[in-house]
Amino acid sequence: MRSDRERVVPDLTKVLIPPVVTAAAIGIQRAVHRWTPSSHSTSSASARTLSTSLRGASAMLGLAAVGVMATASVQFWQHHTTIDPRHPDRTRVLNHTGIYALSRNPIYLADLLFVAAHGIHTTRARSVLPLAGAWLWFDRVQVPREETALRARFGAEYADYQNRTPRWA
Repeated sequence: MRSDRERVVPDLTKVLIPPVVTAAAIGIQRAVHRWTPSSHSTSSASARTLSTSLRGASAMLGLAAVGVMATASVQFWQHHTTIDPRHPDRTRVLNHTGIYALSRNPIYLADLLFVAAHGIHTTRARSVLPLAGAWLWFDRVQVPREETALRARFGAEYADYQNRTPRWA
């Protein structure tokens, strides 16, 4: 029988799914960019060069995020297994090849790269805070929940995968 607290408190991992967490972090970064002054003047040539360099780095990081996300998503499709983070128990195949041999969570890594790229693009140092918040959510809430489900489903095979492949990169 469930306690009253369990009935009242929803499972936030069903609501705060990774795309929502990523969008929220980027939304907060946009607000920080809009409502806080830049920490550097754009009137000097060196400040303009720095801003241009940061935007170039942001674009490269964003492209890397697209590549990681696309590669990881295609592997889910190729293995005919779920990509839905709300139902890790529906995973049919433990994918540990390709990009999944480098990181157990390449899609979440790509989400964090998107947030980092946007934060760099804003040129606001405070934009790192939403990135840290998103990483904490993934690392302390989302991923452990999925790992529990995958350990229950795949047992020793998943434990071996955990031992040889880093959570992030």
